[in-house]
Amino acid sequence: MNRELRDRIVSVINRIPVNVAVIALCLVWLLPTLGLLVSSFRPKQLVNETGWWTAFTAEPGARVYGEYCADCHGDSLDAIPEADLSDPDVITTYYDSTALLNTYAQEFGTPHIPEEDRPDDEAAAVIFEYLQVASGRQDLEPGTTLADHPGAAPYETYCAECHGSDFAAIPEVDLSQRMVLLRTMGTLTKFQDDVIPLEFAVEGGGPHVPEADRPDQDQTKNILDYLRYEADLAEPPERFTLSNYKDVLVGYDGNQSYEQVCEGYEDERAAYKAQCEAEPDTAQCRNPEQFEPNPPTGFTCDSLLEDMTESSKDSIFNAMWNSLFVSIPATILPLLFAGFAGYAFSWFDFQGRKVMFALLVGLQIVPLQMTLVPIFRIYADLGLNGKFLGVWLFHTGFGMPYAIYLMRNFISRLPRDLFESAYLDGAGHFKVFYRLVLPLAMPAIAALAIFQFLWVWNDLLVALIFLSGDKPVLTYTLSNMVTSLGQGWHRMTAAAFISIIIPLGVFFAFQRYFVEGLLAGAVKGDA
Repeated sequence: MNRELRDRIVSVINRIPVNVAVIALCLVWLLPTLGLLVSSFRPKQLVNETGWWTAFTAEPGARVYGEYCADCHGDSLDAIPEADLSDPDVITTYYDSTALLNTYAQEFGTPHIPEEDRPDDEAAAVIFEYLQVASGRQDLEPGTTLADHPGAAPYETYCAECHGSDFAAIPEVDLSQRMVLLRTMGTLTKFQDDVIPLEFAVEGGGPHVPEADRPDQDQTKNILDYLRYEADLAEPPERFTLSNYKDVLVGYDGNQSYEQVCEGYEDERAAYKAQCEAEPDTAQCRNPEQFEPNPPTGFTCDSLLEDMTESSKDSIFNAMWNSLFVSIPATILPLLFAGFAGYAFSWFDFQGRKVMFALLVGLQIVPLQMTLVPIFRIYADLGLNGKFLGVWLFHTGFGMPYAIYLMRNFISRLPRDLFESAYLDGAGHFKVFYRLVLPLAMPAIAALAIFQFLWVWNDLLVALIFLSGDKPVLTYTLSNMVTSLGQGWHRMTAAAFISIIIPLGVFFAFQRYFVEGLLAGAVKGDA
């Protein structure tokens, strides 16, 4: 192996740790950001129940069905004719996942009721009404007893022999229990089509699904949802939606989305107008201010932009304006003062310069939290609590030590001959600062602007103490989006992604100066 090839191999090996570290850092930043972006477009139910990575996989119900059910019922759901899971009439038997889960343990061998002994449609309906009264789901007619009900006689004819007069002779099918009765409703309605109820028609003589192979409650719920979608009994949820962003932008917080509420309002208003066109003389139409449907409180539902700009103070749109109103002055002020101070510490020769500069460097280690109480009391005496000016001054004071330190080190590295030439040409200090220092110090200014803006933009503590909820900033609004019970993550993801758009824009706008500015204080300048 020649020396050149060996040096190349060694060079590649030496770069591996650095490359791995860079890739790892990129993944640490990119994966959560990708998860935040994907989650922000997912519906509420999917955000609460599944991870963001499942957006790129099959629907949960289809996945669980394939694992537990497809071997018997087939991918098309109709492999067992007596238990055709693509038939809507079969699926309506299962009013919830508990009802479906119960069938897994049932022993099937003979039909529930032989065909020749079944009640007709009318008798089945009367029996069901009777059971509703017996189980307490419906009240008796005043002045009557259960024995007076017209369903008592058909029940005795068709059901009492097995279920008993007290409805509970079969503990597994206690018809006096409301939940059992709800399931019975599905089986009785099947008699009208002369179809044996699914759970009693399958031959086998053993449990539907062996205990070791049964899905749990959550998995069964996914299976039932999937079956309902396939039977066109329900609309599957959208995989991706813009509803989260709309809710956040207008400040809507409800069980339904802003879009759904407004669609319902439009439907009600259209129905009201159609009714009034057909019957204009009704009392409801003569008093539209009282009977005409109204949009949700605080919204118009006519324009998303209008509801976004005129909605409550809790909307992220208003919070973003407040954050900008705090961040921009709190970034400009320390940069302005730090520029003048850095120039003075670099080129002015005055007594105590080094001591003052050392003091400024030492101020960087003072914890912000130590000053909150005394400054809060001072602001209370001056009437600055709850005002933007107080927050500007606070961030300016804590941003200046590092800003002056960095600006002084950068400006002191500029060529002395350049300044001496300007002085000889008659330029004063302000003209030198404006014409020479500012253009040459732009990398340091850009780096400082990014750091200070991001610090103020992401601040919650200072804004919470000195502004509270009267003028909510973005971080304050974000912190209130998730409730103590863990609800609201779907809105939080959209709001969080909106909140990083402006910081990213600031960073990319100044990124060409950023790397150079980071090295501004790395080399000691002339004293």
